[in-house]
Amino acid sequence: MKKRLTMVLGLLVAIAGLVGYMAYSQSIQYGQDTVIRVEQRDENDVPITAPTKLVRKAGHRNPFKSAIPGYELTTENPLKTLLPRKNQTVRLGYQSERTQTELHRQLQTARYWQVGAQNVTTPVLNGTQYQKGAQSVSRISTSHDGLTWTRLPISYPKMAAQNPWMVYQDQKLTLLDKGYYYQTMNFRDWHRYQFKLTNQQFRNGQVVGVVGSDQRQKTVVIQAISQLSGDRELFYGNWSNNGMRNVKWQRLDFKPTQLRGIVNLTQSRAGVYLTATRGRQVQIYGASKLTGHFDKVGRLTLKKKRKTQYVAVNLVAPTKHQLRLYFNEIDQHHVLSGTYYQPVTRKAHLTGTPRRLNTDFMWTEFHVTKGPNE
Repeated sequence: MKKRLTMVLGLLVAIAGLVGYMAYSQSIQYGQDTVIRVEQRDENDVPITAPTKLVRKAGHRNPFKSAIPGYELTTENPLKTLLPRKNQTVRLGYQSERTQTELHRQLQTARYWQVGAQNVTTPVLNGTQYQKGAQSVSRISTSHDGLTWTRLPISYPKMAAQNPWMVYQDQKLTLLDKGYYYQTMNFRDWHRYQFKLTNQQFRNGQVVGVVGSDQRQKTVVIQAISQLSGDRELFYGNWSNNGMRNVKWQRLDFKPTQLRGIVNLTQSRAGVYLTATRGRQVQIYGASKLTGHFDKVGRLTLKKKRKTQYVAVNLVAPTKHQLRLYFNEIDQHHVLSGTYYQPVTRKAHLTGTPRRLNTDFMWTEFHVTKGPNE
């Protein structure tokens, strides 16, 4: 009897020890850090945002929200209310929640278009983003006032964007970048073609503007080295969907000696404006129309900030009596602080103080152009 009692007590002690060990193990597991990387991509496997990294205790509440404005989730999200114990990479797929008709309407009713690039490598922290060595993809945004912008929620071409421009003509969307152009009619399937801006007139051409009064005909403006003079000059030609292979190029009425710095050309109801940016100095030239003579409007100087660089400078004319300057600020550590705007008088004087644009993602490189409703 005594021996049996000893065996029972021993068994109970063993069971209690096992239960205690299991509880201890479970508590240890839920006390460990879980590292989860979340990638959100469109139908072309192009990142929509920079990856999200979750570092939390296993079993704690999951803070990640999968919703992206304008997109709908097409894959199952394995992350539940509580974080799992296993470290993992989660890949989520998305498609536009809008119909093709709605996407065309977003482009056709906008007063302004923005085409540029988004850094999809490094996260945005407190409204800033580290840029050095980052991978960027092309992006398009639209606006009705030039101050609040909404991304066009489509599936973008799978390419590393550098300095993209867009053409929207005959309901065909085209992106121009790095010697290629990419075309789509359904906002998902893209076709790539070569786009070489070298001929008997010029060589090493680069797009500096896309203008046009309607959706039926757009004109591309390029900066290139003249084969005749060897100077950098501006040329323009009507866009054709075959990559402008048989286009007759014309010279812009602009002195080559004035082309110093980064050149950008925009159009508005008030006319056509060309900026040449060098450091903090922005030279502004204007003409009533693209084929007219460009006169100097003036020169403005952006505010001096210690170890701050101004990039992606754009100029638009929201009214006949006022201009508006857009630009990015980036510091000596390659951190982009955001995209800003500042009013400019007709005589090229900055007024007020820079204010940050309301955008739904960080613009790393961009061009603001006139939309159909401007």
